[in-house]
Amino acid sequence: MADELRLILYRSNRVEALLDCLVERLREAPPDPLAAECIVVPSRGMATWLGQGLADRLGVWANPDFPHPRRFIERILQAALGPDLRPVAGSVLSSPASISPLAPSVPPVTGFTPGLFSRELLGLAIFDLLPTLMARREFFPLRRYLADANDLKALQLAERIAYVFDQYAVYRFAMVMAWEDGAGGDVVPPVDPAADSLVASGAAKNDRGDFCPIGPTGRGGLFAAGQTTESDCSLVGGSASENRWQPLLWRELVARLGSPVRLLREAWRRLRAGTLAAPELLPRRVFLFGITALPPLYLGLLNEVAKLIPGHLLVFSPTQDYWADTNSPQALNRLLLRYESAATNPKALHLAVGHPLLASLGTAGRDFQEIIEEYAECLHPPDGERFVAPELGASGLLARLQGDIFALRRPLVQARTIADDSIVIHSCHSPLREVEVLQDQVLAMLDDGKLKPRDIVVMVPDIETYAPLIAAVFGRSPQDRRYIPFRIADRRISREAPLLDALLTLFELVRGRLPASQVLDFLAREPVGRGFNLDREQVGRIAQWVNRCGIRWGIDEEHRRSHGQPPDPQNTWRFGLDRLIIGYAVDGKGQQLVADILPHDDIEGQDSLSAGILLKFATKLFALAREVRTPRSPAHWAELIQRALVTFFAVDSRAVAGEDWQKQSLHEALVAVVQDSDQAGLGRTLELPAFLHLLRSRLNEAGSTAGFLDGGLTFCAMLPMRTIPFAVICLLGMNDGAFPRRETHSGFDLVANDPRPGDRSRRHDDRYLFLESLLAARRKLYISYVGYSLKDHRRLPPAVPVNELLDCLALMTATESEVEARAGAGVGAGSEHEAGDEANVAQCELARRQFVVEHPLQPFSPRYFQAGAGPLFTFATEYADFAVNGDTDLPPCPLPGPWPSPQVFNLESPSCKRLQSPLVPSPFIPPSPFVAEKSLSLFATDERVALDLAGLHAFFRNPSSWYARHCLHVTMPLPDETPADREPLFIDGLVKHRIGMLLLQNPKTLGAHHDGGSAGGSAMLRLFRARGDLPLAGSAQPALEEISTALEPMAVFLASQPAGKALPSLSIDLDLDSGIHLTGELSQRFDSGLLRYTAGKTSPSFLLTAWLDHLALCAQAPDNQDRQCITISRADKGADIYIFRELSPTRAWTLLRTLADLWQRGRQAALPFFRYSSHAYVYKMVFGRAKDQATRCLVARQAALEAYHGSGYDRWPPPDGADPYVRAMFQGANPAWSWSAQKDPAAPGGGSWEDFIAVAHQVYEPMLQARERLLR
Repeated sequence: MADELRLILYRSNRVEALLDCLVERLREAPPDPLAAECIVVPSRGMATWLGQGLADRLGVWANPDFPHPRRFIERILQAALGPDLRPVAGSVLSSPASISPLAPSVPPVTGFTPGLFSRELLGLAIFDLLPTLMARREFFPLRRYLADANDLKALQLAERIAYVFDQYAVYRFAMVMAWEDGAGGDVVPPVDPAADSLVASGAAKNDRGDFCPIGPTGRGGLFAAGQTTESDCSLVGGSASENRWQPLLWRELVARLGSPVRLLREAWRRLRAGTLAAPELLPRRVFLFGITALPPLYLGLLNEVAKLIPGHLLVFSPTQDYWADTNSPQALNRLLLRYESAATNPKALHLAVGHPLLASLGTAGRDFQEIIEEYAECLHPPDGERFVAPELGASGLLARLQGDIFALRRPLVQARTIADDSIVIHSCHSPLREVEVLQDQVLAMLDDGKLKPRDIVVMVPDIETYAPLIAAVFGRSPQDRRYIPFRIADRRISREAPLLDALLTLFELVRGRLPASQVLDFLAREPVGRGFNLDREQVGRIAQWVNRCGIRWGIDEEHRRSHGQPPDPQNTWRFGLDRLIIGYAVDGKGQQLVADILPHDDIEGQDSLSAGILLKFATKLFALAREVRTPRSPAHWAELIQRALVTFFAVDSRAVAGEDWQKQSLHEALVAVVQDSDQAGLGRTLELPAFLHLLRSRLNEAGSTAGFLDGGLTFCAMLPMRTIPFAVICLLGMNDGAFPRRETHSGFDLVANDPRPGDRSRRHDDRYLFLESLLAARRKLYISYVGYSLKDHRRLPPAVPVNELLDCLALMTATESEVEARAGAGVGAGSEHEAGDEANVAQCELARRQFVVEHPLQPFSPRYFQAGAGPLFTFATEYADFAVNGDTDLPPCPLPGPWPSPQVFNLESPSCKRLQSPLVPSPFIPPSPFVAEKSLSLFATDERVALDLAGLHAFFRNPSSWYARHCLHVTMPLPDETPADREPLFIDGLVKHRIGMLLLQNPKTLGAHHDGGSAGGSAMLRLFRARGDLPLAGSAQPALEEISTALEPMAVFLASQPAGKALPSLSIDLDLDSGIHLTGELSQRFDSGLLRYTAGKTSPSFLLTAWLDHLALCAQAPDNQDRQCITISRADKGADIYIFRELSPTRAWTLLRTLADLWQRGRQAALPFFRYSSHAYVYKMVFGRAKDQATRCLVARQAALEAYHGSGYDRWPPPDGADPYVRAMFQGANPAWSWSAQKDPAAPGGGSWEDFIAVAHQVYEPMLQARERLLR
């Protein structure tokens, strides 16, 4: 009976058939209902699919046990050697002194856990050992690399070495055994690859009396350690001086942690003898399901376990025939060339060809088949072959291709049917376009109701790159007709958990310079807001304070000193917070210093609560920043992180649902890091970056499969050994260079330098994963890649596996003459051609392209809506209006709104004909701003509307911004609102203007700057330093002098009191008879009229604001002053002084009413008025030198377009078209403003010239005609 216990092998080309076989075996002799069935699976995704499948077939499936192969091997070791994995007698563990005289004085490790020899543990042990070994000459290559290295760099090197050593223990068993035996100081690779396998059909004893496996061909096995002699010592991939450190470091690790290979050796002995220390730890039976790769070492242990308990190996195989000796076309050509040069008959070689895709992509599966056939003692039951032969003559490229692979035959030539869309390949311009095209394609698949979203899986090589794009495109409201339920799986846990991401960001933040923008971004995070009871409006208010108080970076001067910068307190957090605190208590009026601190007069009422929260947050942040400067032990870092979690985030009843799992994951990761550190004997403290690296790695490894097969459309990463069948499999990101994914090997990696069959290779795994995906698709295989460059529209090739698939598809649909032409050109599936008939090659390329759908750059391209567009279609009905009407470059405003029902567009379809009629704009989408008749009167009312004069100022400064903020409630960050992260190195234009306005408020003392030692000059310098506007150190005084010198002519004029005696403010109260009541207040009144000045040059905004005040003054008609307005601005030499003369009240009232009507129109849609462009047009029309009206109009239009789009050179202020609100409201603007009389472009904003000209003349022409120069 014992002889019948062997590993039972089942094979199939369909995973569903393997599942049915598993169900049959599970129903045989079912165990205790409460006992878990042990099913070893290669991935958590496979476990999820398997659990759902078993529940569906068995009705009930509970208490599953789905270990990973490595975890099951650890369980085997525990069963063989005992739960504690005690050191084995006579092993190297019992006499650590005999290992090496360099062993550090670390207490011997006597207790072990299942994860003792994990890569994390090895990495920490190596990290601790390296400093003690750097003095050895063998470690010179590492010493050179680690010179002046911080803890993070040293830890990353240690982890890389740990990865390589882990590979040695699994794939180069005999080599590390020889290292431990001290066979020379060089690298000792095993002579025979079979020596690295535990599998044997018999046993013998070596000179020591130990059991030694004998391979099936009689070769020496793993434990014939005495067979490796000094003469076998050779280096792989490097010289002796470069690699001698590896055996020495391995022996040091063995002295500290014990020998994993000797534990495995002892476990194999006990398994073979049947003397287990804890047999109850083995399951009653074990199933290995869907595993497509295993190291020979693991397979050997499983082979021995299967002699003690029933073991079932259920393996996916693309074909039922033996295919390990098939050759790809490239390999076949290389072999033929080699043997032809040796004058050998190629036909005598009997080389197997088979299917080119299977030979080219199936290296990983082929190697695993060889390992099973050669080393595993498997039983083949009569029902073990569960292959499902595809139907002969099946229609559809996918079914035919799968049938050819199953039968190991070359692609069959057969005509492609037009309706065949079982394999589709799409070429796009960017990953975003890939996702947008995928959405349309999935909607089309679901349109007939035969498929559900759960029947479709989308896999990408890099899920972190595509996840934000997927969320942006597919994240629609359930009420949207384009809504598709979806889930994104396989994301790193730090990306899925907002709380953990915020916590890690906090510690990355406090170890740095604490720049203002990053601190505010952290404060705006939702978990932080809950922890400090902050809403979004309060965060915005705090951001304004930070910016206006001049905070840039650094806690204080000492913090700056620690970062190697001069210890200047200006623009630090302490500098700005002091201004904020004193400003709450003292009103400094913007000019009065209190203990050399300028109070910030902007806190009143409820703002004090926000200010208190900011101070509380800053205090805790600064305290944490000081704590993290000192290196700590992992246990102390874990304690500090737990305290930070409580301090900065809501951990009580205020925490939202769903954060418990994040806190539990954090706790488990911290415990794991601390336990690994203790078990590794880590005696060093760690700097914060190194500990964060450990913690982040643990959190990412603990990521779950949440979202995988969780209902709806599944997006997941392309992971090896995830052969799960779906009706539709979509592969995104199949770009050349991105897939197969590249694996970077270290120069000291001896496994990579001397590869053998069965070694893990990420490139081979990815190629085999592509083949598995092709075979797992039941109805359709969808592939997309970036096929064009966004920069120059250059064609880009797809990934190599996709290219090979295209070659194969071209062969399957070619005629006999095309096949002969292809053969003559040297082109085949996967083959390379260096010469041949160019016409034939071009014909082959044309045959390949018939399978590729090339998409335009933008989703609103008219190609999607043209008749006979072929495979191009879209469900984005919002783009139809622009495409149908020929606005090829005019996308709609991207604002939310209820879109029409999704459907595939064609100009001949009834739905598209309906769209050719005038569209009714959505109530949430701004209609065309150029035609007033199409505007929606959203705010039309018979009631009087109150209009404030200050609001009218804001409206005409930027109607687009005003409409977005007040009507659409959309706010966009402006450049001057974004906090800067560096102290001022020079004074920019905005700061110069602000300083100049402060200087002009007291023009009599403006000249004090010329004498920096005077009381006035020193006070002025202290004032501007206290504002944080001046550069640091000695450059402040020259910068201030430059500003004062430029403003001196203006100061002289203002000091002469040109407007006479000052008057109190005047209240404005005007009824404009159009349902608008204008109110406001006019300040800076004098006997001679209003006085308006600016520290900058004359700008349209300044003039327009003064003009509106002048109109209000004339319309109100006070009796105690002259009704005129004097404007003063800076000129290149001197000052520009103009005056608006008195207007009659009726004339002023009429002009105000016209402007109020434009404001009313601007409430309905963005007004096509732009302060610089409109002014440039009217100015050229009013003051242009050209006598001919047509020429003047041409020059005026050119000036307007240049003011809107810019002249191509850096300028201040930026052009109108650069404003984010203008770009959002007027996206149809043509960026190429240069034009000729033969081709008249659109007006600024992309609309008609008539509307633009009419509004510009209504606003600016009366103002320019009324302005007179007074003095210069």
